[in-house]
Amino acid sequence: MFVNLHLTESFSRLGGVESLIRQILLYDPLSSAAGILDTNSGGMDRAIALRKHRFSSAVSVRRVSKSYRFSAKTVIWHNFAGLMMCGAVIPCDQSILFLHTNSTDVFDLLPERIPYLHGILTSGDDLKKEIHARIPNVPLPVISLQYPLPPAVKRGPNRVIGEPIVIGYSGRLEMSQKKVLRLEEFCRALNTAGIHFNLEILGSGSAEKSLRKILKPWRASFLGQCSTGEVMEIYGKWDYSVCCSDYETGPLSILEGMVAGALPVYPEIPSQAAKVLHELEYPRYTRGDMKAAAELILKLEQEGKGEKIRTAFSGALEHRTPMKFVEDMNQALAVIAQERRQVVIPPLPHGFKEYWPFMLRSRLPEKGGYLK
Repeated sequence: MFVNLHLTESFSRLGGVESLIRQILLYDPLSSAAGILDTNSGGMDRAIALRKHRFSSAVSVRRVSKSYRFSAKTVIWHNFAGLMMCGAVIPCDQSILFLHTNSTDVFDLLPERIPYLHGILTSGDDLKKEIHARIPNVPLPVISLQYPLPPAVKRGPNRVIGEPIVIGYSGRLEMSQKKVLRLEEFCRALNTAGIHFNLEILGSGSAEKSLRKILKPWRASFLGQCSTGEVMEIYGKWDYSVCCSDYETGPLSILEGMVAGALPVYPEIPSQAAKVLHELEYPRYTRGDMKAAAELILKLEQEGKGEKIRTAFSGALEHRTPMKFVEDMNQALAVIAQERRQVVIPPLPHGFKEYWPFMLRSRLPEKGGYLK
């Protein structure tokens, strides 16, 4: 029997939730994870892939779940993943939602899903406040957690005057939320500002093909997927890390970049990173204005305070260790357990769609998404 079983869309992709799951598996021997879209464990201990082949469906994932005879004290559904799909076939004492996003569909789903949940964990205080604001008198505990950050890496030698600055983007290559096609406008603005740069892109996603095409004039380097250790080494070689999103709750890529010394080019949107930047009086750019993003880099380059800023980031984030996060998470689960809230088991889904392969079902509109 597992103590904590984390259900997630994937633990192998490059993204904030995936990085968090990997850190939990490394530092919490009480936790295991199951990925709905993963076809293998990626060499990670206590990680189970529920998708056996490209034609897997919801029915086959439930069949695999039953074959493992999952039983856990606590099941933690990350961003609802698996709650309705597998909730009826994975017995547990505690059913917990861990929310990492404040996308609009979350607040459409949440009232319907509350009867199946003992409690909610959120990525940061802002998301917790938003839940209470949108659902007054929410009838279950909501506890915020701060993302853990890996140890700092040793940065490479300082950039020689005249060398191009290295700017990186890390995360899912998607237009929804991430708005990665804005990188074209960003590169044009950097050129106009006379900034000599190299652009590196870490990650994959549905917009990758389009991104490769529009960034061809700037010879952007696409680095693909990397392990957590490799990612931190890459961040340690970046001068800046850019975020183009319209909304975030972490984002872990920016926070990890800050630990590694990559100065963030971050929009004025609420998140865990924004809170740290505000406290340190670090500048941000107007959301969606990539010209302003390029001007922010120009301003920071002219001021020449990079090393002083990196020292400030290190001091502000050094306490956010994976072990501290595991301790806080298990303490939060214990607090929720004391509530002894009564819940119902999610109904077993029925219908033809349950037999459709994910690669087909993912192309069709479905409230909340087919994985939830």
